[in-house]
Amino acid sequence: MVVSTLKAEIKVLQAQLDRDSLQLTACQQRIIELEENVKNKDVCVTELKEKLEDVKISQEDEIKSIEDKYQAVMKINQGLEGKLLQLYSQVDELRRPKQTKGASVSPLHEYVDSSNNRNRTESDPSAMETAPKQTEQTVYKFHSAPANDTFNPSHTEIHNDIPHSVGARELDGASLVSKESGIEP
Repeated sequence: MVVSTLKAEIKVLQAQLDRDSLQLTACQQRIIELEENVKNKDVCVTELKEKLEDVKISQEDEIKSIEDKYQAVMKINQGLEGKLLQLYSQVDELRRPKQTKGASVSPLHEYVDSSNNRNRTESDPSAMETAPKQTEQTVYKFHSAPANDTFNPSHTEIHNDIPHSVGARELDGASLVSKESGIEP
């Protein structure tokens, strides 16, 4: 009996060993699969880091390009505004001589004060009506440069209508004049 009990116990232990060895083999296979997944994910993470770095560099280049374009447009705009102010000044200067040439100079009437025997002058009141009225001088104010002279690229829009290779000399200044300003290029 003892022998049969031991044989039965050996069979049970043998069956348990077989189950455990199968489970061990399955676990080893699962470990191998997981290690391969980790390696693949590491490769993917490395590739993503490289792509992220490339995108970061290209974005920095694009922001620098936008800032350079902004500065070029600002210089052109300031030059145009300066020229516009100069033209306004010339127009005002050309209008002033016309006003003084076209208006008659008011004649002064002399009369002798009998009490003091002095000559006095007085202006003719009718001449005041024909004298040119002083026009208010128009002050032109342009807002081409920001108040704090800073440029924040996060508040800009990317426009693809200006090629990246366009420099300040190649931009058509007339096309930069706003339609809202009422000035035709």
